[in-house]
Amino acid sequence: MSALTMRSNTAAVYGSNNMKVSGISRIISAICAVLFYGMAILFCSHGKEAASRTYIALSEPFDSSRAEVIFREEGTFADPIGFCFWGDRENVTLHCAATGSHVVVNQTVLSGNPGLMDVPSLWQGECYLDSETAWNLFSTEECREQTVSIQDVIYKAVGTISAWEPTMVSIAGSADGSALEYCVLAVTPEKGKLAAQQFLLRWDLAGTVISFYPLWVLVRNLLLIVPGIVTCHLFFHGRKLYKANPGIQCPRSILEMLAGAFLLLLVLSNILYLPDMFPSRWSDFSFWGNWWAEQRENLQNILMTPVGLMHLQMMLNMVKSILSSTAAIFLTLWTFRRRNNADTAD
Repeated sequence: MSALTMRSNTAAVYGSNNMKVSGISRIISAICAVLFYGMAILFCSHGKEAASRTYIALSEPFDSSRAEVIFREEGTFADPIGFCFWGDRENVTLHCAATGSHVVVNQTVLSGNPGLMDVPSLWQGECYLDSETAWNLFSTEECREQTVSIQDVIYKAVGTISAWEPTMVSIAGSADGSALEYCVLAVTPEKGKLAAQQFLLRWDLAGTVISFYPLWVLVRNLLLIVPGIVTCHLFFHGRKLYKANPGIQCPRSILEMLAGAFLLLLVLSNILYLPDMFPSRWSDFSFWGNWWAEQRENLQNILMTPVGLMHLQMMLNMVKSILSSTAAIFLTLWTFRRRNNADTAD
């Protein structure tokens, strides 16, 4: 066998091996892209409902007795606003007399509608524990009817909640003192800021109004980039096939272009916009400057103002969703780039 023939065979084998490696790497990157995209959707969904509400970081914390007065009198208005005050007490020691166990937790105390804090029905003297704390206290996550105490105050556990650190949730009582530092309002994002300002004035309160909805819209829109990349690739791949086989000689090319165009329109139609993003009068040239200033101030409030442990978890979910979406985007681009290179080599 001649040297030329041997080199030719070696090159063919080498090229075949390269194609196999390239195919495997594309499959791996595609699987990773799907996994990261699924994680991004999951983390985004965890923060959706909570991010649609308006929050207030109060300038001066107060106790449960004042919160109860506000809750009672707010109900007498023709159009009352649903709300919940809450605060966090760090490094609280829980004791279980039955097992003799002690656990240090962060206690979240509520006054108002617990549902606005994603907590089921809760009454005075009851509490929810995170799963890890329940296990450490009772050696089981099923903690219903179990009792725990903080100093001389006894609580009956009624269930477990998901939390990123040892947590206890209970209704604020006189023993908690001035622990209520935050408020969440059950108003739509469109009316959030105005409703919060009116609420503060009505009850002679002061605080910083914070809306997580713009951040959630950003997170939600990031989820559309991966489908957009896929649909664009489908359209341009069909266009490439059509150029190679003009006319109707390749029905697949026509179908791919139509499917890509339709799916891209579907993706674009699902882009979310902020409620106050567009001016009522297009001749209002100062609108955009004021709007960007408000968004910048709100973002600064989100980053600089503490909003409690439960909402740090919401922020963490949003950050995880952004990172997962970014990873999925780069992996999707890498997958199609490798495929295009392989197609070119073929």
